[in-house]
Amino acid sequence: MDNNHPAHQYAEQVVSGEILACSYIKLTCKRYLDDLINGPSKGFFFNQSFADHVIGFCHRFIKHSVGEWIGQPFYLEPWQQFQLWNLFGWRWGDHEGPRRFRTSYTEIPRKNGKTTLSAVINIYCAFAENEAKAEGYFAATKKEQASIGFEEAKRMISQSPELSKHIKIMRGVIVRHKMDQTIKALSADQDSMDGLNIHCGVIDELHAHKTDEVVNVLRTATGSRRQPLIYEITTAGTNLQGVCYDHRKYTIQIIEGKVLDERWFGMIYTLDPEDDWQDPELWVKANPNFGISKKPEYLKAMVTEAINKPATQSSIKRLDFNLWEGAKDRWLPEFIWNKQKVYPEPDDQDLKEHFECMAGLDVAAVRDFNALSMLFWNEDLLFAKTQFWIPSDMVDERVKKYNIGFDQWVDQGWIRQSSGNITDTNFILDEVHALALKYNISLVAFDKAMAYHGLLQGLMERGIEGLEHPQSIMYMSEPTKEIERLLLSGELKTDGNPVMDWMLGNVDLYVDPNANYKMNKGKSVDKIDGPVALAMAISAMMQSGATAYKKISPYNDKSMGFF
Repeated sequence: MDNNHPAHQYAEQVVSGEILACSYIKLTCKRYLDDLINGPSKGFFFNQSFADHVIGFCHRFIKHSVGEWIGQPFYLEPWQQFQLWNLFGWRWGDHEGPRRFRTSYTEIPRKNGKTTLSAVINIYCAFAENEAKAEGYFAATKKEQASIGFEEAKRMISQSPELSKHIKIMRGVIVRHKMDQTIKALSADQDSMDGLNIHCGVIDELHAHKTDEVVNVLRTATGSRRQPLIYEITTAGTNLQGVCYDHRKYTIQIIEGKVLDERWFGMIYTLDPEDDWQDPELWVKANPNFGISKKPEYLKAMVTEAINKPATQSSIKRLDFNLWEGAKDRWLPEFIWNKQKVYPEPDDQDLKEHFECMAGLDVAAVRDFNALSMLFWNEDLLFAKTQFWIPSDMVDERVKKYNIGFDQWVDQGWIRQSSGNITDTNFILDEVHALALKYNISLVAFDKAMAYHGLLQGLMERGIEGLEHPQSIMYMSEPTKEIERLLLSGELKTDGNPVMDWMLGNVDLYVDPNANYKMNKGKSVDKIDGPVALAMAISAMMQSGATAYKKISPYNDKSMGFF
C-alpha cells in the first residue's frame, strides 16, 4: 500500500496532530490505522486498487457543476479521499471480496461540499462498479430535498463528455441502458417506496427525518445486493431523540470502541466540548474545507453576526460548527437515564416482595403528559421506573410538534394512552391503583394543586395513601439536587425509559442566589413531567426516614420540613 497517498497521509497527520481535527475524526483515523494491522485477523482486508479506482474516476470524469469552479475537474481534498479510501478500499472476506462497509454516517457543517461528494458516490456506485441492474437513490423526507443531490448528479453527468456518452438523463431518472442501471430521487411524501432493490442509497439531511421510516425502507431494500451502501449525510440538528442523533450516538460508540460493528463507517466533523466556537484557529476542526469551499470571510461574518445577535447563535453554531442544539447545555449528561439502566432489571415479583416503594405523580390538568415515577429500595439497590400517559388524540399532534417518535414509545409501552383529547383523571387513577397493587406502593406524593381536580379523593377511594407535595422551589430544591447526585454518582439505577431521558434533557434548571434548584420548562412545553414526578418520589422517600436509604445515601436531612 502507498503510505504516501493523500488519503493515508491524512489519517497519519490527523492522529499526529499535524492536521487540526476534533476528537471524533481522530478516533476515525486511528480506527483506520489500527485496522490496517488487525483487519485481516477479523476477516477484512484493504485493497488499494479499489480505492484508487473510485478516486481516479472522480478526478478523470467528474467536473464541478456550479459555482466558481464550474467546468473544472473535481479534485478531491485529502479528507474526501480518506472517506472514499475507506468506503471502497476495505473488502470483506478477502482482497477481492465485496465492500466491507454497508453504512456510512457523515456529519459535517454546510458549505463543505457534502452534496457534491454524495452525488459522486451515487454516480460511481450506480454506473462504475459493474453491478447489473444497480439502483441508486437520493432519499429525503421531501421531494425537494431529495432532488438536490439528484439534480447535482444530472449536472455532473452533463458536464462530462465521457459519462454523457453512456449515461442518459431522462424525466425523473438517470439511466445506463446497457446494464439497466439507474439513479432516482426518492422521498417519504410520495405514494409508495415499495419494490426497491437498492445498491446505493444516499440519505440527505438525516436530521430532518421525523422518523426512521425512510432509513428502514432503504435498509430493507438492500437485502438482495452483494455490496450495498447506505450513505447518510447531514448537518447537526435539534432532535436529540430522533433517528439522526441515534445514528450519531451509534457512530461515536463504534469509533470509541464501545460497540463492535465492522460494517459501519462514520466521520463527524465538529468542535470539541472545550473549544471556543469564536476562535478562528479552531474553525477548521468542524470545517475540513475551510479556505476552499467554506470561505473564511463568510464564516467570520456569520460568527460576528452571532456575537452581535445572540438570537442567531443557536442556528449558526449548529449549521456552521455542527453543534447540536440542546446537546451541550443540559442539566445532566445526555442519555444518563439509559446509562444507569440496571442489568438485570428486578422482576415484578421481586420488586413487590423485597423492595419498599414510594411514588411521585404529576397529573396534567387538560391535554399534557402524565407521569408516575416509582422509587424502589432495599439494602442493595435504589431503583426507579416511570410510567407515562397521554390522551390518545394527542400522540400524532406531539409527533408533528416535537419531531419525536412518541408513537413508537407508545408501541414499546413506555407511554400508555387514555382515550380522547383531554386527560382522563379516572383512567390515570385506575392505572395508578393497579400499579400500587402490583408493587405495594405505600405512598404517592402529588402536587397539591391537583387536589382541586379530585385527585386526593380519587386516591383515597382506591385505598392509596396520598401526600400533597407543593412544586415550589422551597419544596423541590433538595430532591432535585438529590436526583443530580444519585444519577451522577451511579447510586440510582433506572429502567432506561427513553421518555425520561428526553424529559431530563428538557429541564431548564433555575438556580437562585441561595443555590436552590428549580426545574423549569424553559422553551419546552409540557415535557418535564417525569423528572418532576421523580423529585416528588425522592422527597417522599427522604422524609420517610427509610433505613435502607440511609445506607445507600448519606443524605437524610430531617430539618427540611417539607410537610
